[in-house]
Amino acid sequence: MFQRKSDVTAFASNSEPLPQVGTILPPAARGGYDGRLPDGRSAARQPIMEASIVGDETIISSDLTIVGNVLSKGRVKLEGTIEGDMHCRSLVVGEQGSVTGGIVADEVSVFGRVAGTVRGGQVNLYATAHVEGDIYHHGIGIEMGTHYDGRLKWSESPVDGQESQVVVNHAFNGRLPSGS
Repeated sequence: MFQRKSDVTAFASNSEPLPQVGTILPPAARGGYDGRLPDGRSAARQPIMEASIVGDETIISSDLTIVGNVLSKGRVKLEGTIEGDMHCRSLVVGEQGSVTGGIVADEVSVFGRVAGTVRGGQVNLYATAHVEGDIYHHGIGIEMGTHYDGRLKWSESPVDGQESQVVVNHAFNGRLPSGS
């Protein structure tokens, strides 16, 4: 009558591995994409690894655009584009990287473009960075030559309480339930 969680997971996946946190599923339509993984298996129910996961670091390459919020428990190196909020432990926005939306991370290093609010314990902006938005930080470093337009606001704990906002936004898909 009852099954252990591991039995249910194995049954539901037909012995195929389930996507792990941080994997990127294939887009519905992408030019040049034939629906197969490099080893020839169909990617219909399998994750496609366009983002490389090295240890607990996820690398999002320059040919990848993500539309929607991204949540990672580890470190993220972004060379691609994110159009949505980014929540992770540590984020490096590379010179080719771009975020249009908010960033919440313990450590944030920006070499590329950010348009949105940044909340981070440690925030570093480098000479190649182009940032438009307010920054809430516990410590900040700004290299000479950085393009920055916004307000800087010191906070004892700029990241606390921000992850719960992601859960609320995700649960209601950005809309409040009726009656609120």
